[in-house]
Amino acid sequence: MKHVMLILLVLLAGCTTRYSLTTDDGEKITYEYIEGGSKGIIFLHGLGGSINDWKPLKEALKEDKFSMILIDFRGHGQNKGKWEDFETEDFQDMIYDARIAEKMLRSEGVIPTIIIGADLGANLGLKLAIEKDIGKVILLSPGSNYKGITISKEISNYTGQSLIFSGKADSASYTTSQVMKRNINTTAIVVSGDKRGTEMLPDINPHILQFLRPTLTST
Repeated sequence: MKHVMLILLVLLAGCTTRYSLTTDDGEKITYEYIEGGSKGIIFLHGLGGSINDWKPLKEALKEDKFSMILIDFRGHGQNKGKWEDFETEDFQDMIYDARIAEKMLRSEGVIPTIIIGADLGANLGLKLAIEKDIGKVILLSPGSNYKGITISKEISNYTGQSLIFSGKADSASYTTSQVMKRNINTTAIVVSGDKRGTEMLPDINPHILQFLRPTLTST
């Protein structure tokens, strides 16, 4: 299959085949695409993370007929730069990375149906879902403000369904999840312990799969 805007990258570690997309502001970001059906999932990792963080969930979804795109945000994973050196504006520009993932799915004839994001990626994912009218989001450890990515004002603007996970010891994320629960169509699950974001995988996989699978049969 031909992918638009891509440069083939072969990563020797695990011999994983990945590609590169160019965002609307000129950044090259690494992504992995898994071809499935006509409905697509966008995966947005957390601060300091990478595509690899989603492996436990990606493996669990192998039997389902979703198409999936996983990206490394700028300054993360295989991309140039270091997020530790970023200013607030650099983090805010990561929305371009999320947008190009959505655009890439559509270029393949896939409908972006679900966004799954962790901490920083959760905040960016909610913003993208509102902007592109994406019907379902799964947010792992969202917060009212991650590196200048705020969602407090956006929460009430989301009209889709959401599933939110927060750690019992993560007071900031728990508070945000409860605010969202009061304002939008949300199922909020509190996970015991101090794990955050993708650290909660694969323990939360059953909840995620239960939330996702009806999407395959819906119109």
